[in-house]
Amino acid sequence: MATGQIKFGTILHPGIEYAGIVEALDIGLSDQIAMSEFPRLLSSWTIRNLVPTRPLNGHKGSFGKLLIIGGSTRYHGAPALASLAAQAAGAGLVTVASIDPVIKTVANLVPAATFYPLPSNGNGCIDTAPTDIELTGTVQALLVGPGLGRSQSSDALVLHLLTDSDINVPIVIDADGLNVLADNPTYLDQLRPNHVLTPHPGELARLLAIDNAPKGAEVIEAARTLAIRTGALVVAKGSPTFVTTATETHVLAQPNPALATAGSGDILAGTIASLAAQKLPVLDAARLGVWMHSHAGMLAAGQRAAGLAVEDIARHISEARLDAGNCDS
Repeated sequence: MATGQIKFGTILHPGIEYAGIVEALDIGLSDQIAMSEFPRLLSSWTIRNLVPTRPLNGHKGSFGKLLIIGGSTRYHGAPALASLAAQAAGAGLVTVASIDPVIKTVANLVPAATFYPLPSNGNGCIDTAPTDIELTGTVQALLVGPGLGRSQSSDALVLHLLTDSDINVPIVIDADGLNVLADNPTYLDQLRPNHVLTPHPGELARLLAIDNAPKGAEVIEAARTLAIRTGALVVAKGSPTFVTTATETHVLAQPNPALATAGSGDILAGTIASLAAQKLPVLDAARLGVWMHSHAGMLAAGQRAAGLAVEDIARHISEARLDAGNCDS
């Protein structure tokens, strides 16, 4: 038997603002009914068994190597925040492939990170041939796009990483990585089930070539449309946040305005990519990552709804992971 379906109005604004704590309980429905198109709640109860184990004889190689490709002279902080979150989420080794000014910024915030220096062009973006980055057998997951900027060479790099059949590790595509896909829509059909797209509503609209950013119930339909078209997993960021595949949808209905700040999305992307590097299936990595990100925001904010230093959210990811593993209700 399985839980019942949640009332859709209780997870959308403005209903969510009055609903209090919403739970889906076992009321004796068959699994076939429960596995319908209605979203399933992400909560401390539904994610508690997803946290990767940490064996006592483990080492950094045991816990996954993550490569983050991003950054530009305009956006130093995005890969730094993603790296900080990825480390806090448990990745054994975080490496950043970027240009020198970005590497210096990341090294100041995350001294344990390692680096893959890349040349820059006149616009301050990564300027390298796609095949110059050797990945085979060296990493367990990729995060592509935070702070990347746009140039002909960086766009070509993104498209190569997403279509090279030799690169079969999970790839989280965020920020300018999504913009590259929006401007090259034929590549959407070449994505794979271990690819994770993390659009906010504006990016979701660009990826689907629709005029206006989806709102409310439109978001879940747009996310499903994108997941069905691409075969990839879609994390549609916002309040609420939807984690969607072609066949199922999960929703985090915990509004937290403290997360509505620049850099918050980089932290979410780094968290999901870190969990994927630790060999969680991408659906589990996304579900757990979304919950940990929200919980870290709650821990960092306390009673504040604004004025929160975004790096404090990243630093609380580790505590959120601990709380996820200790959830018993």
